[in-house]
Order: sequence, then structure tokens, then C-alpha cells
Amino acid sequence: MHVLIFKMEGIAYNSTRLFADMLAYGFKRAGAVVDIFDITKHGNIQELEELKGENYDAVIDFNSKLPDLIIDNNDGKEMYFLDSINGPFYNYIVDHPVYHHKFLAHKLKNYNVICIDENHAEYIRQFYPHIKNIFVEPLGAIEADNINGLMEDMGISDKGIYSKDIADHRKNAILFPGTYLDPVGYYEIIEAMPDNMKNGIKAVINIMENNPGLTYESAVRKYVLQKQVVNNGVNNTMYFMADIYMRAVTRQNVLEEFARAGAKLVICGEKYDESSLSQYENVKIIPQVSYVQSLYLMHNYRYVLNIMPLFKAGIHDRVVNSMINGAVSISDSNSLMDRYFEKGSDYLCYDITDKKSIKKLVSDINNERDDWKLISQNAYKKAKSMTFDKIAGDIMKLSGN
Repeated sequence: MHVLIFKMEGIAYNSTRLFADMLAYGFKRAGAVVDIFDITKHGNIQELEELKGENYDAVIDFNSKLPDLIIDNNDGKEMYFLDSINGPFYNYIVDHPVYHHKFLAHKLKNYNVICIDENHAEYIRQFYPHIKNIFVEPLGAIEADNINGLMEDMGISDKGIYSKDIADHRKNAILFPGTYLDPVGYYEIIEAMPDNMKNGIKAVINIMENNPGLTYESAVRKYVLQKQVVNNGVNNTMYFMADIYMRAVTRQNVLEEFARAGAKLVICGEKYDESSLSQYENVKIIPQVSYVQSLYLMHNYRYVLNIMPLFKAGIHDRVVNSMINGAVSISDSNSLMDRYFEKGSDYLCYDITDKKSIKKLVSDINNERDDWKLISQNAYKKAKSMTFDKIAGDIMKLSGN
């Protein structure tokens, strides 16, 4: 099998570039021939055009913007760049498709999408019927000790605040590695919008606040039905600030609840020191680190907190990464989480609508619960079967190899 993987400009602490590397290594270990186009080494359109006419069994990019790229055909006509390469294109989307509308809307000859949430897949089937196949694959678990060879490639000279502690020496505290999302700032952006958009966004927010189990697109659907407007998918892109705002509110509320419950909380990220969370004596805020360094950081703590970014049928990479790096994942749940993991046995679950569940969980942790090692061992075994090697194998099967 011959695979082309694009390694484009990184987002979210260069996470997508790491994903590309890990997937490439997975293919290589499975015996595939892998070509990597690294935008930092091949930085112009002419070098991309050198791929015209090449044959591949799979062409892969993460959160791709390449579907938007138009080039000149040999006969002087314009064509999609990705159509100039012979082989199925897989756009691996790691967040809600509403943020990728521009790039999903293009009708490529052989367009396939990989999602991390089953609702995202259904959304794409409904609004982008030209996409040939849609698959659901949670992002692969990445074990820190297996990526030492990537450190130099990614410009990281050290492992940051990592110590190779045995499990007994892990701090009995809860780590949350994640960007600060400012609800007030996002709401100010909404307030500055034209009235028709602002009112629609606020209405969708109100629906989501009153129906915590609803997905963003379900809330939009409910709103447009009330307004008797045809839901053609464009509505979803109009009101996307409702999703951003609710993600920020959810993250803030969960962190506040853990802090109020007395959790020994270590938050790794920018601007938290400017938030209300900095006022809690039991909350320690440490500087932002790279995605790679966050994996090493997980080795220092018994617990890693995950707050789903409104995934109702998906798994965030924080969950599997904490598991494979020996920590106990604390997370809210959903239907896909329930399919892969058992609550209480593989991870600790809280209910974002039930403050008592968070208080009970924090109390148990502060009192040195004695089952954390067993939970981490159970989870590690499951996470080992959810790596990028597994994803590479799945894509090879999809391609008939």
C-alpha cells in the first residue's frame, strides 16, 4: 500500500502535526510505503503541484484546507488540486464539522471523511451527500515514551516538566491540560453582531442551556423549526458562535465545580491566571506546554480531567492519552464512551448536570481512594488497542489492502 500524508501547519499546540507523524509510523509498521508532504519543508504551491498524476491508495490530511485549493489543469482549465492526485482523499476532522463547512462543501471526485463523533458523521451525511464515505475513528492514544524520536523533529529540546516517576510517586491531584475559553469574551463578540444573527445565536444558546443533552445541530434544528425556516445546513454555520460559547461555559462551569468541591486541581494553559479559577487556594495554574509535553506531564499525576467539547457520541483524545500514559481519566460520558469503556472500571465519570456527583468524586480522591491503580491498569490495556497503529490498519482495510 502506498500512502500520502500531508503534514500541514499545526493547530492546538501542533497536535495535528503529531497526529500525522503517528499515523505515518502506524502505516510503516504495517508494511505500507508512506510519503509525507511537510508544509514546513515544502512551502509553495509549485511543490504541491509536483504531486499531480501520482498514484496512492490513500491520501490523508487532518482538518484539511486542501479541498479549497484550485490549480491549473494541463489543458489550461482549473481543477481541484486533490482531484489531480489519483487516490481516495481522507479528511480526518477532529472537531465539529460546522467549523469545516467551506472545505466539506467542495465536490471532490473521491472525498472521504473520518470523524471522532458519531453525530458528526451523521451531520456530514445529511448536509454533504457528495462525500463518498464517512467513518468514525477516535483519535489514537499516544504513549509518551514511544515518541522520543519525534522530539527533535518537532523542535522540542526537552520534555518540559516530566519526571519518569513510578506510579506510586504520582501526585494525588487532578491535571487539566487545556486552553482557557473565556465565556465573557465570546458573549461580547455575539453582542457586537447584527441583530438577526445575534438574536438567532442567543436563541440557540438558550435551547442548549435548557437541554444539555442536545447536540449543537439539534438545537439549531429546533430553532429553525420554531422560526419555520428551511434547515439547509447554512443555518448551522450562521449560529456556530453558540457552539463556541457553550463549550466555553461548560469548561468554565466544570472547572469551577471541581475547584469548589476542594479538588487538588492543576490547570495547564494560558490565561487561567486571569480567570476566577486563580482565586482558589486548591487550584494550581502552570504554564502552557506543547501537545507532546502534555503527554509527559500526564505521568506526574494520578488523574487527568477531561471535559467533552459538547461531544455527545465521541471520545476526546485527552481520555485515551491519559489512559495510555498511566493516569486515571475523569470524564463526562456519552454513547461512544459507553461502548468503549466501563464507568468505574476504566475511568471515573461525572455528570455535568449533577454537582453532587462531582463533590462525591472529589471527596473520594482527596481521601486517597485505593482503586486508582487498578483503574489505570484496566484503562491502559484498552488504550493500547486504540492507537494510531489501529487507525492505520482500519484505513488499509477500507482501501482493500
